[in-house]
Amino acid sequence: MPKRSWEWNDDEGNSCAYCNPTQKQEVVFPDDMLNDNGDSGVSGLVETIKKQKTGKHDCLISLTGGRDSSYALYYAKEILGLNPIAFNFDTGFVTDIARENMRSITDSLGVDFIQYSVDGRFLKKLARGFFINHGEVCSVCHQGYFYAVQKVVAWTGLRYVIRGLCKKTEANRAKVNYIDWYCLSDESFQAKVKNFMESEDISETELKRNHDFMHLREWFDPEIKRIDLPDMLDYGHETIERVLKKVNWKRGKYYIHSDCNFIPILVCAQKVKDGYSKKHINVSNLVIDGEEKETLKTILLQEENIDFDSISDERAFLQHRLDINDNEFESSLIKNWL
Repeated sequence: MPKRSWEWNDDEGNSCAYCNPTQKQEVVFPDDMLNDNGDSGVSGLVETIKKQKTGKHDCLISLTGGRDSSYALYYAKEILGLNPIAFNFDTGFVTDIARENMRSITDSLGVDFIQYSVDGRFLKKLARGFFINHGEVCSVCHQGYFYAVQKVVAWTGLRYVIRGLCKKTEANRAKVNYIDWYCLSDESFQAKVKNFMESEDISETELKRNHDFMHLREWFDPEIKRIDLPDMLDYGHETIERVLKKVNWKRGKYYIHSDCNFIPILVCAQKVKDGYSKKHINVSNLVIDGEEKETLKTILLQEENIDFDSISDERAFLQHRLDINDNEFESSLIKNWL
């Protein structure tokens, strides 16, 4: 593991070579990470959202079943008094615990919930093609999220979308690029799909049938307001989990994005390539005194122990879900990560 130019030590002799960087990282976020929080603050945001309310609901919330989006839904409904519709795109990689969380939290809060998807066979071909050729499936999930946003906005007429993103931690990265392993435009997505169309038996008919999915930015509603609620709040890891227990939310075996079966594979691949995961940088910069320190140290240690032996369940999932065998799995990592 490469040695960094900064290091954190605690009184018990534990150290973290990723913590407290001496130089501020200059991070340029892609367009889809930008938000419209503005300077109004939470109270001003609520007032604005309620002014545009035309029916039973007043806003939309992107829900994955993970911790941050679940907390955003709880906070919006119970603390801010909003009446949202929660929505999700089912990529086929949603974990069982995330599915359970989405059901339990929407039921507990009495929130209407919509889940979108497209032809499962088409999604499988896309995901398999992206993993074998590019070492990731996040591009497919990313495209699916925006597809769901467009569909639910078109159906409801609501244009305020609350998300669980938090740039307080996303900004603390070792690399300048926010994410360097998924497509940030329709053009990039389409070009990569074209490269493996033949090998994955994707026909022109399938592409035409899924035109909305492949060309979603052509019908993107420019009036959509994206609100990253966590950026507007003061909270910590332990506070969130303590609150979410009230609505029967459960954390999976990993802290990191317990809503996605594929994330541990990416974390492991990133560690193989660079000696650390990107999430390490996020969490390491949050190590503070007080009640949070023990929780954050646990997160770091848990990620530190993610290796190829520990992700056997995820590899089995890939084989079952995408027909990717061990040889294809290892070849993809060598080709795209090493």
